[in-house]
Amino acid sequence: MKGKISYAAHVKRYYVPWYHAPHKKTYKIYYYKGEPLYDRRMAEKLLACMQADVEKGVFNIEQYMKIPSSVVGYLEEWIEIVKPTLSPATYKDYKTASKITL
Repeated sequence: MKGKISYAAHVKRYYVPWYHAPHKKTYKIYYYKGEPLYDRRMAEKLLACMQADVEKGVFNIEQYMKIPSSVVGYLEEWIEIVKPTLSPATYKDYKTASKITL
């Protein structure tokens, strides 16, 4: 089965190096469901999920590259809070910029 688990001593974390043939590149995946891979057990779960997706034919490397950010949620909430103080054009610009940029 494809994949392995490695340890990066400089950051004290496990990761899954994954060669993605369509991109001809090896990615180092350091997160599982938004959490850093601090122990081997989490790295094993991540590897098992990746292997299962390959077997099912639904593997998408981008899915594993995303790191959830609380910034997006905060920004969307903030825009709605300040909406009454903004002109309609500014509100629209803020919403558009937050979706495109983040």
